[in-house]
Amino acid sequence: MFEASEDVDGLLLAMIHGTRTSSTYASNESMSIGSHETDGPTVAIHTLCVHPGWRAKGLGTTILKEFIRRVQAENGVQRIALVAHDKLVPFYERYFKKPLSQLTVGLDL
Repeated sequence: MFEASEDVDGLLLAMIHGTRTSSTYASNESMSIGSHETDGPTVAIHTLCVHPGWRAKGLGTTILKEFIRRVQAENGVQRIALVAHDKLVPFYERYFKKPLSQLTVGLDL
């Protein structure tokens, strides 16, 4: 599962990458190459990146909201999980119903 946003010149401005897993949380294993489980009930977000020149302009919010909307439409997905740096926890807390731990968070759909 992958979303990207480019400017008119093709510069990558933002991207979000995730995979489905049978685990209830995001882990190194769920992020490894070849680990995608087509029917996994969890979507593990591995990466959300925004170009430094485009940060604090709403692009991360836009791409995360769209990713969540698309994940909610996927058959069999029960939750979204991610690993977040401490300084980014407040950003993610705006979009998840439960308080976040500093390592793994989950959003039951």
